[in-house]
Amino acid sequence: MKIYKTMRKRGLALFLALTMCLSLIQTTAFANEEAEHAHNEGGWTCAYTDPVTEPACVHEHDAACGYVEAVEEIPCVCTGTDGEGSVVHEDGCAYAPAVEGAPCGHVCGGECAAVVTEGYWECTPPAGEPEDTEPTEDAEAPAGDAEVPEEDAEAPAGDTEVPAEVQAFLDAVAAIPEITAENAAEVAENVYGPVSEAYDALLGTEYEERDDVQEVVAVYAAALVELETYLEESTTLAVARAIPGKVIDAGSITKEVGQSGFYQRLPRSTNVCPTYGYVLSEYIPDSYNNFEVTFSDQSILKDYNEVLGKFKEYGSYQGYPCFQFNYTGAKPGVTSVGLYFEYGYYYRSESGRGRCGHYHTIPGNYNTYYDQVTFDVIVKADYELIYDANGGEVDPASEKKTQASTSCSFTLPTPTRDGYIFKGWAESKDAATGVIGTYILDWSEGFGSVTNPVTKTLYALWSPDNTQTYTVVYKDGAEEAVFGDETHGNLSAGDNTPSFTGKTERTGYTFEGWAPAWKNTVDPEMAEDGVITYTATWQKNASPTTSYTVVHEYYTNDIKDGEFRQNGGEGEVGTTISADDIEKILQYEENTYVYTSANPDSITLEESGNTITLRYDRTVPLTDNKPTAPTEQQVNKLVKGSARAAVEIYCQPERHQVGYFDCYNESEKNPGVNTHPGRVEIGQVEGNDTDGYTCEVTFLSEVYLKAYNELKKTTDVGKAHVLCDINGNDLTADKANQTVKFAWDMDAKEWKLADGKVGPVKFWTKCPDSTPAETITYKVHWIDESSNKVLNAEERTAPMGTEVTVTDSDKTYTGYQFNEGNKDNVLSATLGVEPVILKLYFTKLPSPSASLKVEKSNDGFKVNEQTGNASVDYTVNITNNGDVAIYGLRLTDTLTANLTPDNGSVTFTFKDWKVGDQAIDPTSGGENDKVHVLQLLPRNVEFKTDQTVTLTYTVEIENNSDGEVEVELKNEATGASWSKAPANPAARTLSLRAANEDDEPDVTDSDSSSASTDNDAPDVTDSDTSTAGGPTGDSGTEGTLPKKYTVTYAWDLPKGADEELPASEKRPAGATITVDTTYSKDYEITVDGKTYVFSGWSVAGVTIADGKFTMPAQNVIITGTWTEREEQPPATPLSVSAADVRVTYDGKGHPVIPTANKDGVQFSVVYKGANGVVGVPTDAGVYTAEITATLNGETASCTASVTITRRPLTVTTGSGSKYYDGTPLTNSTATVVVTGGEVPGEHITAVATGSRTVAGSSTNTYTMNWGSAKESNYTVTESLGTLTVLNRAPIIPPPPSGGGNTGGGTTIPDTQTPLDPGTTIADQDVPLAAPGLNNTDHFDYIKGYVIDGQSLVRPEANITRAEVATIFFRLMTKEFREANWATENDFTDVKKGDWYNNAISTCTKAGILKGYEDGTFKPNQTISREEFAAIAARFASEEVPAGGMFKDIAGRWSEKDIERAAAMGWIKGSNGLFRPVDKITRAEVIVIVNRMLDRVPDADHMLPDMKTFADNTPDMWWYADVQEATNSHEYDRAEDGVTGIWTSLLPEQDWAALEEEWATAADANVADVAPKPGTEEGAKEPETTGGNDGNSEE
Repeated sequence: MKIYKTMRKRGLALFLALTMCLSLIQTTAFANEEAEHAHNEGGWTCAYTDPVTEPACVHEHDAACGYVEAVEEIPCVCTGTDGEGSVVHEDGCAYAPAVEGAPCGHVCGGECAAVVTEGYWECTPPAGEPEDTEPTEDAEAPAGDAEVPEEDAEAPAGDTEVPAEVQAFLDAVAAIPEITAENAAEVAENVYGPVSEAYDALLGTEYEERDDVQEVVAVYAAALVELETYLEESTTLAVARAIPGKVIDAGSITKEVGQSGFYQRLPRSTNVCPTYGYVLSEYIPDSYNNFEVTFSDQSILKDYNEVLGKFKEYGSYQGYPCFQFNYTGAKPGVTSVGLYFEYGYYYRSESGRGRCGHYHTIPGNYNTYYDQVTFDVIVKADYELIYDANGGEVDPASEKKTQASTSCSFTLPTPTRDGYIFKGWAESKDAATGVIGTYILDWSEGFGSVTNPVTKTLYALWSPDNTQTYTVVYKDGAEEAVFGDETHGNLSAGDNTPSFTGKTERTGYTFEGWAPAWKNTVDPEMAEDGVITYTATWQKNASPTTSYTVVHEYYTNDIKDGEFRQNGGEGEVGTTISADDIEKILQYEENTYVYTSANPDSITLEESGNTITLRYDRTVPLTDNKPTAPTEQQVNKLVKGSARAAVEIYCQPERHQVGYFDCYNESEKNPGVNTHPGRVEIGQVEGNDTDGYTCEVTFLSEVYLKAYNELKKTTDVGKAHVLCDINGNDLTADKANQTVKFAWDMDAKEWKLADGKVGPVKFWTKCPDSTPAETITYKVHWIDESSNKVLNAEERTAPMGTEVTVTDSDKTYTGYQFNEGNKDNVLSATLGVEPVILKLYFTKLPSPSASLKVEKSNDGFKVNEQTGNASVDYTVNITNNGDVAIYGLRLTDTLTANLTPDNGSVTFTFKDWKVGDQAIDPTSGGENDKVHVLQLLPRNVEFKTDQTVTLTYTVEIENNSDGEVEVELKNEATGASWSKAPANPAARTLSLRAANEDDEPDVTDSDSSSASTDNDAPDVTDSDTSTAGGPTGDSGTEGTLPKKYTVTYAWDLPKGADEELPASEKRPAGATITVDTTYSKDYEITVDGKTYVFSGWSVAGVTIADGKFTMPAQNVIITGTWTEREEQPPATPLSVSAADVRVTYDGKGHPVIPTANKDGVQFSVVYKGANGVVGVPTDAGVYTAEITATLNGETASCTASVTITRRPLTVTTGSGSKYYDGTPLTNSTATVVVTGGEVPGEHITAVATGSRTVAGSSTNTYTMNWGSAKESNYTVTESLGTLTVLNRAPIIPPPPSGGGNTGGGTTIPDTQTPLDPGTTIADQDVPLAAPGLNNTDHFDYIKGYVIDGQSLVRPEANITRAEVATIFFRLMTKEFREANWATENDFTDVKKGDWYNNAISTCTKAGILKGYEDGTFKPNQTISREEFAAIAARFASEEVPAGGMFKDIAGRWSEKDIERAAAMGWIKGSNGLFRPVDKITRAEVIVIVNRMLDRVPDADHMLPDMKTFADNTPDMWWYADVQEATNSHEYDRAEDGVTGIWTSLLPEQDWAALEEEWATAADANVADVAPKPGTEEGAKEPETTGGNDGNSEE
């Protein structure tokens, strides 16, 4: 492929410099050259890669060479800039010339530098902009980057800088190498090109005679002579070829995951004139072959391919075939891409001298080359981490990164939240642990693009900051003091919120609640600087209301004109109403008054008689005939007079333009309405009856100036007229305004001009100072060269002196072809004084033939023998039989029907419209209409030549007449199309069947070849009609619709029956009739107490077989028969029964015995137990017997129960006791006694397993050996012994120093009598029951709350000291409580009458609880974990084991108490920590107390009717323990001897009643009343509050 170009020498300078070493130029385009943009502006990030040159020049210097820099001779001072960025120095400043210390000898490489890789831009678009849009053309390198700088640049010579033009010529000549026969053609390209251009630039200038120029000209002339010598030796100019196999490094390109890119390469080859250096011809490859691609990491890219593309760079090469590699980013990373491809040039033979001035010959040739290109593709992924502060605050809220790796590291921020400690970031809000510091976000497939980044949300995790204390303050929220601020301090997050203790009472108000809403626990989120403030809100109570009256009095010259009264409104009694607050009404009987006073100034509303009077005054002359100001209409009429208009505007000088304007005008449509309002300002009427009245009207100059510029069409900036005076001096708007004074004629009662002069107001303007250049109008004519007729003419404008020319688009005209060779064409001209007409001559094209052919057929008139109706299937083929393609296809289908007889009635139904296999709907015409319009092809779809579109549909014909009807059908169709595509495809693209949106026809086929270009209507119709829409084909058919006969139903059913006869129908003779089956034989109904049985249908004279008969040629009545049934006495129904069976398990089967009321009955019995169907019951359980009796097809059924109760047995173990000696105490005695004796074949034994080592008591447990027996068949009653290890001197430990109460404890002497020392009892591995507490009865010791109708137990709430005392008080054994009963104590804050008094007094006397040094007990203070452990430990008698159980209790006052309770198995820590200062929750207390009582619950062994709570659900770790503590129940022990199995529920304990009984018993010195099940509900625990003063509980 060859491209001829003519290029100016100057334009070839850069081109030839780059081709000095290689005549084969490679043009490369990367997809990085994105949409047109300014580099590094508008969000684009750009980097330029310098050109690579090789081989580089090598300069070697001798050792002695040196260089002395210039010395400042006269200092230079900057005096400013030249306005274009260059600095201006003061005169006289100079630098000393450079001095070379010693001459430098340079040895250069054999070749000059040559560019082998072009510089290129690599740009990243702004975020969100698509890449791979149309690239920019010929992006240039940054200034200064285009050349490779020499190393040893010479210093400035002298004080005069060498001009750039001179230096360019000197450098160009210096670059000429030694000329040989081999390189002559190559050197000629440079010498005849850039060198010659550089010299031409000096010719005729002041630089031509410079000495340095003349010296170099000699060298230049010698080179020209030498080149001519070598070039004349041959008449063939060889075409330089590329060096094959060279690996080209194309740099790198960056994309993001999901983005597509490409690499293009376009090799070029040139032939150059040896004389002048012109490019004679240029070649690009004719073919590309053998594409190959390699990757360093193939997974980085996807959807890659190598194709023959079209070049997208370097404007003049744009669109040429080139090698193209396409790809899409698959995953983040970097891959090296290696490309290999082959290409060939075809050089056509040519010869001649031409413009070259030198005869040359280019032989024909075809050569194949190949390129190897490498470049890197960097694929980046977008990563985004979103931070959810989870109630706190964090900055930033999210973070984005983009990088070329499959993982991205983020440095995590630290959020803040008042009252909480940050625990880290996690992927869920309820995670146990979090991450702090760095988070790695990994890439996953399908993510990482700009629109779908790799995204993860992290949630902040928090724990309450228990070191932070809070204060709760209650405020009254009233202006007057209702109550003083109440403050509760030293609270921790999660503590119970102290309640307000004062009274919420305010006179005249109702307390509504607290703001913000009160919470029952301390919430740090509500705190501000550690203070949570609750402010009371009030609703004012309704007060009696009353009304008041306002009297308005009006006076003129102190004479009352009148008054009027109005209802002033309503208000509460006692409210003060001020006159200042009442709306003043200044108008009265068309007069205006001034408000002056009120009587009284204000009133306080009473129940009645509330009036306030307002006075208004005005002062007027004795006579007042002041007129109203003139209207705009009056002003315009008076000023205008007989002139053309009221305002005239002139343009100076010499009034060469004038405009006429009015300040009032009206249109016929809106009479009385000014169409030019706002052009004047009418002032106030001034004066009096004596001196007369005047009014000034100002004509606004700026408004009229605007109207003038709009009239003259000079509104554009720089063209608009400006205001001036008559002499042309500029005026501002306020100076230019004109004022006209009007006077009131008292006699004539009308306004007149004050000076009597009638005439228009005049304004003066002038044209703007800068007059635009004169615009010349020229014409363009499109001419039919055969008739010389002007087809179209167009006027255009351009400035005087402009060279105007036609455009490529001007060279097209519909139906014509531009004749480029017509000598009469005038395609350009320069605009001057003479008129200019550009002329384009066209040759008329032959008119295309566009036509349609419509063919229609049908498969005949088909009659359905069963229905008597008919159908016709139609096929319509529409073919473009013209010789041009057309657009769209519309069909109009019309059915014509002739009926015999004429009065016959039929219904036509059109259905199943299809184009091919696709169903369509007509755009007009319903299913029963006979004319339909269908859009078979959308408006914008091409209907190609010889293309056929097939439409099929069905017409159904139904006979509605009584007799036979002959039908003759004729069906016609019209096809229509368009000769042109729609003018606006986007607006006219139609869905396949949305034909109703199409355009309407406007041209018939007779003139379709010259159809109008508006594309609005079909202009091509079918071929055998002369008008659009005419019939183009028909498909006739005919047939006869047979006569139909009626089938009706009738019966003799008595009146009153609620039954409906089947519907009648019409069918032809011979049709098969299926008799209605709604009523089957023996179907029964009841009417008036009588039963009728349906006997079946019959037809007179017709035989019905299998419910069907053949329709005769007559109407048919199908008759149904009903027969009244004689009632028979009712038979005795079969019945069955069986007695329930209830026995004790004895190893035998126990069936039920059924009986029936009739003989010969067969019985079937199925037994079902808890696990489904079983045989005859043998094992203990409850079974249901399902009994069925059958006799002669009649059945009856019943159920009975079989209950086999468990057989009782008793297990007895021995007891034992001893003093603690460090060895286990055991007693292996165990006996089993089965009530009623053992069941034959079963023998049951037991082995005692109890063991105890430490001091205390425990049950001597056992293990059963059931042998062949089943445990489920027996009920075990235990009589278990007790193993007791005695401690000689158990001591209640004294409180530690500095830990609260410093009072000493009490040493309890050993008063126990040891048991038989020879008896040993083994220890057990279960929690130890606390002495003094009732571990036998499982009654409820926690009540719970009812809040807003919900039962709550508040397991996570804290618990107070009074509540703990109450729990242990309730759980004491009768003996322990009786021994320590007390109703008095020494605490200042626990009084008789307090609900917790008896509990605290008794527990204090027992040594379980202590108070504080200040004599208080602090009953409402919440309790910590170590305080509760200390209380629990006082129920234990175990020796304290070695320390170190918990790492966080060492040295604390509670250390030994905690370890004692832990040794008993009552408390546990977590990860070696006990958290002693944390507040203990109600759930934790319940769990510990259950352990102290040996109450080991199991959620699977509880009862369904137990008491439950909304805030205690089975998924909570404390669930079973809370249920155990809140439900009274009987229980058994599981096989492990520990776990409790509930057997029945007991009534809740009435603790208030029990406490009264205990008090009465104590006062009477009689035995205490033990807690017992079944009493009435006791008092609920009060919900208490309290603070933490920081003291430790002793």
